[in-house]
Amino acid sequence: MNLSTVVDAMRGFNLATLQILLRRRECTASYVSSCVQQCDALLRKGLVEGDPLQGLRAQGFSSAPATFLLPADLHDGGGTRLEELVYLAAATRVLQPRKIFEIGTFKGRTTTVFALNAPAAEIVTLDLPADFDPDPASYIRSDAELVLARNPVEFIERYGVAPRCRQVLCDSRSFDPEPHRNTVDLAFVDGAHTYEYVRNDTEKIARMMRPGGLVFWHDYGGRGRFRGITTYLHELAARFPVYRVAGTTLAWASSDGVRSLVADPPAERADITARVVA
Repeated sequence: MNLSTVVDAMRGFNLATLQILLRRRECTASYVSSCVQQCDALLRKGLVEGDPLQGLRAQGFSSAPATFLLPADLHDGGGTRLEELVYLAAATRVLQPRKIFEIGTFKGRTTTVFALNAPAAEIVTLDLPADFDPDPASYIRSDAELVLARNPVEFIERYGVAPRCRQVLCDSRSFDPEPHRNTVDLAFVDGAHTYEYVRNDTEKIARMMRPGGLVFWHDYGGRGRFRGITTYLHELAARFPVYRVAGTTLAWASSDGVRSLVADPPAERADITARVVA
């Protein structure tokens, strides 16, 4: 156990933590992480709050949609909450992207949300091959468990959007983004949550984005096993505006900022000091 984990445990410890530790030990880390995340949000630490719909309006898109669509099956055993699906659906409805790229299909629920709200869009969703055996050294435990529980076609077949969804089955580290360069308007990063994977996925997304689009990340703000994505997004915020969506674990940025990751010389990325609220 490293020092940062010990500090997080001390920040999130209370009588409720003790009760969970005694009765539901396996849930303790998740509870402490959520406590620390909520504390940081209330104290306005980390990424600045920002509404992606307001960001789109600032770019000249129309106001919030009168309606958007969600699948009736709201739960898939994953971690994307209802309020997060609402933001993703509304942003998709306003942006009306021509092409969407998702990393981390799981059961295809968010894929279906994108398809229902952008009926003319081409959708590409990447997940691991069916026979993939996650390396414990490269994946956090909860990611490895989700790999075993996934069914990437479940939702897209149930809701009849499979013909518009192209599935790519490979490890994102070996994925070649070049065929998709400068073609994607909306991206969602929700694959493996280690720092190395989130950085890999984001930099590949950067090569695929067109100007004027949006990039979303899921599970921002976590500690413990999710510290990697939080650390990486804080580093990105030192270079261009990255926001968190209030009351969720979503973070987002304009594609114009994300695209700058592949425009800069590698040497300029060697040492980044996070520009976050202390």
